Amino acid sequence: MIARVLEDLEFPAVLALLRAETVTPPGGVLALTLTPALEPAAVAAETLRTVEAVEHLTRRGTLPFGTLPDPEPLLARLGVEASVLAPLEILDLLTLLQAGRNVKGAAAESRAEFPRIWDLAGDLPDLGNLLRFLDGKISSSGEVLDHASDDLRGIRQQIQERTRRLNALLEVVTARPEVARSLQDTFVSIRNERHVIPIRAEARSAFQGIVHGVSGSGATVYVEPLETVDLNNEIVTLRELEMAEVKRLLQEYSDLLRGRLAELRMLTRTLARLDLLMAKARLGRSMRGTRAEPSAAGEVELRGARHPLVEISLRSQGAALAPLDISLPAGSRVLMISGPNTGGKTVALKTIGLLSLMAQSGLLVPADGARLPVYRRISVDIGDHQSISDRLSTFSARIKTIADIARDLNPPTLILLDEIGTGTDPEEGVALGTAIIDYFRTRGATVVATTHLEALKAYAASTPGCVNAAMEFDEATFAPTYRLVLGIPGRSNALEIAERLDLPTEILTAARGLRGHSDRLIADYLARLQSLSADLETRLRAATEERTRLDAERAALESGFRDKEARQRQAIVAEIEMAVGGIREEGERYLESLKEREVSVRMRREEAKAASKLRTEARRMIRSVTREPDRKGMEAPDLAPGTRVVVDGMGLSGTVESAQGDRVVISVRGKRVTVPRQDCHPEGGSSVETGARGLRLPAGVTFERHPVPSEDEIRLLGLSVEEALERVDKFLDDAYLASLSQVRLIHGVGSGRLKRAVGEMLAGHPHVDTFVRAPSDKGGAGVTIVTLRP
Repeated sequence: MIARVLEDLEFPAVLALLRAETVTPPGGVLALTLTPALEPAAVAAETLRTVEAVEHLTRRGTLPFGTLPDPEPLLARLGVEASVLAPLEILDLLTLLQAGRNVKGAAAESRAEFPRIWDLAGDLPDLGNLLRFLDGKISSSGEVLDHASDDLRGIRQQIQERTRRLNALLEVVTARPEVARSLQDTFVSIRNERHVIPIRAEARSAFQGIVHGVSGSGATVYVEPLETVDLNNEIVTLRELEMAEVKRLLQEYSDLLRGRLAELRMLTRTLARLDLLMAKARLGRSMRGTRAEPSAAGEVELRGARHPLVEISLRSQGAALAPLDISLPAGSRVLMISGPNTGGKTVALKTIGLLSLMAQSGLLVPADGARLPVYRRISVDIGDHQSISDRLSTFSARIKTIADIARDLNPPTLILLDEIGTGTDPEEGVALGTAIIDYFRTRGATVVATTHLEALKAYAASTPGCVNAAMEFDEATFAPTYRLVLGIPGRSNALEIAERLDLPTEILTAARGLRGHSDRLIADYLARLQSLSADLETRLRAATEERTRLDAERAALESGFRDKEARQRQAIVAEIEMAVGGIREEGERYLESLKEREVSVRMRREEAKAASKLRTEARRMIRSVTREPDRKGMEAPDLAPGTRVVVDGMGLSGTVESAQGDRVVISVRGKRVTVPRQDCHPEGGSSVETGARGLRLPAGVTFERHPVPSEDEIRLLGLSVEEALERVDKFLDDAYLASLSQVRLIHGVGSGRLKRAVGEMLAGHPHVDTFVRAPSDKGGAGVTIVTLRP
């Protein structure tokens, strides 16, 4: 796309809006240089990535870029060998490293949900070691901190120690009566990096020391006492050593960053691309945009399309933009738009072109629906291209533009021609305009043109592959409505508009008299055609509103039936949950009263049997309500080894190892379990939802499943003893029911109180066989490994 076409269609103004949505300087630069893609695959991929970014904004918000400085000048300086960055500049690059780490981490968390974003974020280089080494070495004010090196820490400690001694000595000196009488102020000042005391000028001869300065008024002399010269010398020497060490450290840090310069540039480019992607999503959402569906057959369809810049301008004035419906069916190549001046023809032309550029740039287009081809080239002839320097008139300049378009024609191409055939003799203009449009049409280009010439409207009406469209005009007020009506040509209404603008009556009367009889017939015919079209539109809108009302009533009735059915199901579910809860509470109370380990285990098994019976009864109750046939007596499923199955009543899924008769051996989390064949069904093969503990529930009814541990360890750090013991007991129950053989309890070392309490609990727990302290390489004293009973 040549720059003049982008300018004519105001694409740079859209890019300025896009840049305003970016949050990083590199992203803003990338936004302003965005260009439309020319291949359908590239356009489709970038558009789908933008759609995914909008979904990311909706569900998770934006990516955590933070506030980034512009890294480009710093990277350019690093490219100069032996250059040294200032502390705040190094801190800026650390901010860049941290942003890359945060963005990559956030994208990794949702990589399954947003794979296209991860495709970009996955390219962010891993600079974690460099970040960890440099992080915390420089303060936010730009000071290299003491722990940056042992030498720097030692030097600064010596400076502090000698400064304390120096201040103590100065207090002794200033406390002497002869000195106190000479003091101008009670504070100690610093001149030329040396500690001095302010002495009145007239008392200078009574005080022994080295003068380091005089105040502007001459009333105060800053003197270094002779007693403090040695300490001051030592401090100055140490300051020089400190500066040398800081310079060495900055050189080291700059060299480290220089060694990763290629990765830093890759990090900057990738962050810029991700920032641009999120900016596209924000801009699309603010414009209420939609994805432009690809059109392989060449058809153009825009429903409720809005020129984004015109809409923003009108909104700032408190006005609304009339959306456009534009359609060019497959096989049609020419859309001829006609209608009155100031009726919006040129805006319609630019809307088609600008929305095509936006779609091919991966942007959402401001429309209710869109289907657009991917053009290799978009060419325009809009506006006055008169060139005084090139001695070209308006007509000559336009013909030169069209000649350039014809020379570079490479379909699929979109050609936008404003007021084709004007600027010369009308008869010759019609002939030239018809020939130009026909030339482009027969060579596979898509042409959208505007015109006032009746002969060109007739050409579009009589030529296959051409469609007329009219900008609507209110016959009552002689004002444009800015609606595009497809299928009919429009009237220019020049005389009516002139009358509304108070052109003298004598001129209007003469003009009407000079207008030919055939022209009046055509104008009258077009007026009747537009009137009929407007009436049809009104009736169609009324029918659509009636249909919408009926659909709403039907949806309300269906919703009422669904609510009633849901309430009935919820009542049944509540009864089942109450019964299950009652049995479990009763069993828990009974188990708590038992002291012997074997009795407790036996009672837990009895509880499981009772719960299984209750689940069977729950199935029967649900089937009686939902009329689901009982599985008992049905033909047992054919379960071959390797089949993934779900076991009813257990809430488990596993893989079939073998099947003999009415028993099936399945593998669940590394454990072999033998279950009735009748209780197994292939995974994903159920037509109803599986509820808690394997109950098969009708659609719309759900249970909360008893949680099964997804990991073989639990973290107790930060919990009180009571909270920790409660969680351990629940975790051991869940692990036992999930047939885990060994689990880890991470309690930390601390004071040892939590570890002792956990050990006392494990010693008497019915599910625990043995427990030992973890090896040193797996947690040591902070972790206890528990072996569960089989």
